[in-house]
Amino acid sequence: MKKVGIAILVLVIIGGAIGFYLYNKPHRDYQEEQPAYTLNANELAISYAEDQTQANALYLDQVVVVEGVIIEKQEKGLIIEPNIFVTVSDTSFLRKVQEGDEIGIKGRVLGYDELLEEVKIDNATGVSGG
Repeated sequence: MKKVGIAILVLVIIGGAIGFYLYNKPHRDYQEEQPAYTLNANELAISYAEDQTQANALYLDQVVVVEGVIIEKQEKGLIIEPNIFVTVSDTSFLRKVQEGDEIGIKGRVLGYDELLEEVKIDNATGVSGG
């Protein structure tokens, strides 16, 4: 009976240590990652419109640089032509841009929203040269 109690205690300690490690694990820093792809907004949108499964295999959860023209500016994001919704991580970037500006953004691809027919990108920041 004493051995069972010790085994349970050891398992609880190991489980607690694993849980503590996972809870305190640093978050992914999208701004410091090298982009997996650099492409224009039309290329990304066409890729998703033609074959969502293939586009997800390439771009889903990848950091990309996308260049395009802002067609709408919102409180915490942008819509880039043709239909890419971008949520920015630093709202000071939004104060520097206007509708009609050609920009480059770096962010993580979340996927495609079939209802709104738009590609979604989050954790985006502006990049020079856009």
